[in-house]
Amino acid sequence: CGHVFLGQVILFGTNDGIYFLSLVNLADCTLELLIPRPCIWLSVLKDTMMSLCGQRPQLYSHNLISLMKLKGHSQTKFLQKRFQPTTKVPNTHGCYIANVIRNPYNGMKYLCGAVDKTIIVMEWYNPRSTFIETKRVEVPNMPTPVLNFDLIICQDQPLPLVCLGVFATPDPLHYKLHLVNLNDDGKDSWFVNALNPENQLQVIKVVQLEYNTLLICFPTHATIVNLNGRVKVDREGWKAELQFGATIHSIVCLQDSVLAFHTHGLRGIGFDGQLTQDINDDKHIYRLLGCDKNVIVESRPSDDPMSNSNIYLLAGHKDLY
Repeated sequence: CGHVFLGQVILFGTNDGIYFLSLVNLADCTLELLIPRPCIWLSVLKDTMMSLCGQRPQLYSHNLISLMKLKGHSQTKFLQKRFQPTTKVPNTHGCYIANVIRNPYNGMKYLCGAVDKTIIVMEWYNPRSTFIETKRVEVPNMPTPVLNFDLIICQDQPLPLVCLGVFATPDPLHYKLHLVNLNDDGKDSWFVNALNPENQLQVIKVVQLEYNTLLICFPTHATIVNLNGRVKVDREGWKAELQFGATIHSIVCLQDSVLAFHTHGLRGIGFDGQLTQDINDDKHIYRLLGCDKNVIVESRPSDDPMSNSNIYLLAGHKDLY
């Protein structure tokens, strides 16, 4: 995973720890270790980085300004607890997936994570510049493993919904969404009693485009549906189905199009179904590392995939969803 901080530093979460790369002087820069713990996810808001770190992942909160000032100083462990740049979020051992979202209707920001059959809900608290836990919601039918954990906002509800999967139905124009409503403690999760694991579909990502519009990204195409899973009809400038023309592994939604990443490049598809860009390079293997504001891509030679990689920042592209 990767994130650009203050436009000057790229942060990378890896199996060996969290590294940073300065963009100020790229000619002489090298990756530097910031936190020596395995990291499977990170997200940055203002000067705070939230991460899932450790052999048995746990949520951590990091003050990036303090971390950068103290990097290379082993004396940080002797600081008083309130001055420590990194703090554990209590009772989050085993949190294996997380996501963040901003509610555009009330301006609040939320972080949600999954621990066993529970979803942790955290709210951004500005005076302390961190996320504070507000509730935990039990999900008896939590999938194992959790492959999808996408957050959706409803206009009349403060907390997000969590999409845990997409299921086929006999009607090709209708999908069942496994949605957990965090506002009612998940008691009225949509379709909670009508989900057959055999009907679960492979989904790359579910993205909310508008209040009642979702984009479900499958490996070969994307379909636009409403919150009830009903496929929307074509309209001017919008196609209900976007064909990628390749098998993809990740996607970034822009204001008027999507970037679909496959093994040897990417394809840009407008919401009108038109191809906006196409990169196909058989000599290299490409992988999306991050799309939090800036799109970060890694490439390696196809004939030597374990060699050192190149990192690219895609200019002019910002994830808007």
